[in-house]
Amino acid sequence: GADLHSTNHFGCNAIQWAAQSDSGDLRMCRWLRDRGLDIKLLNRNGHSAVHKAAVKGNHATCEWLLAADGGGLSAPHLQPDGDGNTPSRMA
Repeated sequence: GADLHSTNHFGCNAIQWAAQSDSGDLRMCRWLRDRGLDIKLLNRNGHSAVHKAAVKGNHATCEWLLAADGGGLSAPHLQPDGDGNTPSRMA
């Protein structure tokens, strides 16, 4: 079967793909978190799942990722990426 914790060659894991889904559906994000996926992962360019959700305009996903009872992401996940872009700039 598939390895839930694997990353692609950019260093992205499944939470980063789920956060940028067109549907903005939080069910997959919650499912991944509940199964122990590292949702605090930063990819090789410094993107967090918040960067990915922001670039797709998934406001509810951004809020969930930053909520203490959701993803629990914080200041390190809002920092500029390797190109100098913050999630708020990408939104």
